[in-house]
Amino acid sequence: GVPKAHLLAPFVSGVEFLGGLFLLLGLLTRISAGALGVVMIVAIRSAKWADVDSLETLLGFDEFEYLALFLWLAIAGAGPVSLDHWLERRFRGGR
Repeated sequence: GVPKAHLLAPFVSGVEFLGGLFLLLGLLTRISAGALGVVMIVAIRSAKWADVDSLETLLGFDEFEYLALFLWLAIAGAGPVSLDHWLERRFRGGR
């Protein structure tokens, strides 16, 4: 299990709620996706790792799909229809 789960549960819940909200808005996309990716790694390691007997099994987990998506968002960043893009254009004078 996760050590000190009673302390970490509210923190992780906040990361998941705010991270998901920020991703929906396209705000702080890279940071939010990175934080949610770390949560997925911990979820896989603590709850699913005993079920992993091959790479195929690992790749079949829904949590791994979310991890791949969060990794992609952390690298690629937000798209043109996002608050990140709007704020960058507004404050940096981009096109």
